[in-house]
Amino acid sequence: MFKVTLWVAALWLFLGCAAAQAHVCDTGDAKGAEVEDVKYCRFFKHFENGSPVLDPRIRDSVHVASSDDTRSIGLVIGIAQYDNDNVPDLDAAAVDRENLTRFLIDNQHFDEVIVLQDRDADRNTIDYFLRDYLPARGNFFSSEVNGVTLHQARLLIAYSGHGTGGADASFVLSTANKVDDSSATYPMSSLRDNLTKLSSSYFHVLALVNACFGGNLFGVGATGGSLNEFTEAGSYAMTAGPDDKETVAIGKGKGSVFFDAILTGIKEGVADREYTRLVSEDGALLQEGGITRLGALNVYLDTEIKRINKKKIPDEHGKPINMGLTWIGAIDKTIARGGFFFTSPITLGEGVQVAMYVPPGPASSVPAHPEIKVFGSAETYPVKGIDVSRYEGAIDWKEVRAKANIRFSYIRAVGIKGVDDSFLKHWAKTKALGIDHGAYRIFNFCQSPQEQLDALASVVPVEDDALPIAISYEWALIDAQKNCAKNDGIDKTRQKVLSLLDMIETKYKKTPILYSPKSMINELLTPDFDKYMIWLAKYTKTGQSDQSDLGLKGSNPWTLWQYTSGLTVPGIGDNVDGNVFFGGEAEYEKFKTGAGNAALTAAQTVDPNKVKADDQALLAYAEVKGGGDSDPNMLVSRDIGDAIKALKRAVAEFTKGLVEK
Repeated sequence: MFKVTLWVAALWLFLGCAAAQAHVCDTGDAKGAEVEDVKYCRFFKHFENGSPVLDPRIRDSVHVASSDDTRSIGLVIGIAQYDNDNVPDLDAAAVDRENLTRFLIDNQHFDEVIVLQDRDADRNTIDYFLRDYLPARGNFFSSEVNGVTLHQARLLIAYSGHGTGGADASFVLSTANKVDDSSATYPMSSLRDNLTKLSSSYFHVLALVNACFGGNLFGVGATGGSLNEFTEAGSYAMTAGPDDKETVAIGKGKGSVFFDAILTGIKEGVADREYTRLVSEDGALLQEGGITRLGALNVYLDTEIKRINKKKIPDEHGKPINMGLTWIGAIDKTIARGGFFFTSPITLGEGVQVAMYVPPGPASSVPAHPEIKVFGSAETYPVKGIDVSRYEGAIDWKEVRAKANIRFSYIRAVGIKGVDDSFLKHWAKTKALGIDHGAYRIFNFCQSPQEQLDALASVVPVEDDALPIAISYEWALIDAQKNCAKNDGIDKTRQKVLSLLDMIETKYKKTPILYSPKSMINELLTPDFDKYMIWLAKYTKTGQSDQSDLGLKGSNPWTLWQYTSGLTVPGIGDNVDGNVFFGGEAEYEKFKTGAGNAALTAAQTVDPNKVKADDQALLAYAEVKGGGDSDPNMLVSRDIGDAIKALKRAVAEFTKGLVEK
């Protein structure tokens, strides 16, 4: 792989921008910054020199190797004081400005923070940073791979101050004689144009705007992408309200509702509770959080605004506050495939001592620790699917293919009462349309493994392009099934399930997958099942699974997770079972071949030295909350294998292994 690093970027700066960036700041917070004129040095509140250890959450999200390859840069514009009495001062903007500055430096550990306040935020200075300095810095931290330029820096721009609406919607500068004084404003359209250009120089760009009528910032942007997919490049803007509403602050000495809520949600780790949960085999929550995604932050903000509106707090005129919801949109020239992210606290479960690093993206277990299961939000997992039976009724598979984000479908072939009469039709249509398809059958407590295989083979063909066969091990609801299960007992039942899985693997030449909810599968599982893949079921309409339903016994991570039974799928309807696959495209391709246990193989294919280094780097940056030292047996250790035995003796079995000794 050929990589053009900082040398090329530095040469570009020297040859192409020698006149523009001619002065190196040599004192104070700006020391090391290269600017056009010494007058710009005083605007730097922080400039990181040297190469500190890079937070692995940032490293892996923007796909770089070290801190030399990336940069997090913030530009804060806060206008609180206005020269003319016709334009009221904004105390909340001053609070926002200070809070944002400290947040970026102390909490987010940004490498560069530039602050323009009051009269310093004039048109020329704003334009210099937006049009000259920031594009150059973004391009400096770029690399070339196989002829493609990859931008690797992150940029956050925040504004708090007055705004005007209408055709000439603008931000009001400190020298304005009145709110609509066009000679002392900065057009929102100009900021939009500059942001669009900056998006071509950065991995992520995010503009946060708290100004009345701030929604006028948006023009016609590209559609598509995902706000929560933060490992993909993208640029967005989010405003405190629409294009026809004012913004508010509540209480003297406070910042705007918009920025106060953003900082609280991120710093307290409450804006994105669904990001990542680490769960022990009995369902105890070991760890959650660590990242706040833009999409989750947007939902959190709107929830907070609705909560405040319901309180009917009076404004300065005595009328109940009725804020508009946030507006958010892409500012890329092309599709914004991913959204900005913030690092947030990692919350540990009771008794857990040390945080564990889990790389961003899909996963079903902690690296090097398959006994600790990982459950992210549904958006974390790019490969999604459904499972269907005759109970879904008629299905328009063409509409499913065209409109649903569905990669695969598992189709019931055999139920307790025999062959599912919808199977052959669904199988033929999914195959014809190129939808990845697999068959499953319900485990029958009253039949031998051979009888169950024969019924399956009578309807499910052996096809190279079919997904591995699944066996659904579910509660015995029919009296006859209950009696058979009771008579066999768990040991005999376990042997029957293992025999059936073995027979299916022999017949269909692919490693099968075992589907079951936690309460049943944990009773069934032994190490003998490790060669087979696990499909963990959790029945919920909302998709908001509680961690107590997610524990999975042993060291075999889940391969599929049925996280909801409440999907609405075009071509099918409501209350459809939704599933996610544990990994990305590479793992999914391996899964389709049926060559072994995909999730367990992935969990075991790790570099233990890298795991330790990542844990140490995480501790250097991450704020860790919760946990406690009430029980020494709950210490988490990556190094001590026999810690697992001690943890099994602990009452709650909160974890199995992770502290440096």
